Amino acid sequence: ARVPVSIEYENITPAAAASTPLKLRGVVVPTTGVISTSTPPKKTGTYVASRGGKVFYLPSCKSAKRLSGKNKIWFDTKAEAEKFGYKPAKNCKGI
Repeated sequence: ARVPVSIEYENITPAAAASTPLKLRGVVVPTTGVISTSTPPKKTGTYVASRGGKVFYLPSCKSAKRLSGKNKIWFDTKAEAEKFGYKPAKNCKGI
């Protein structure tokens, strides 16, 4: 299971932290001193991914059907999935 990320800067001013971008799984996130992210707690959506994976699928894709129910996370849009660091699955047609 993915654990939410929390980063706290010590001995750094908020202005300095804001100007230092943080890179999380290929996504550059501007920092403001504390960052907290987690995957959305949805039960259905347009796209599905595994909590421990790096790609997202359409629910109809063969690979998506093999995902464990407890590890599935759902996204409504491609942009939302990409925001959390996922890439479209190359073996899933239609994405």
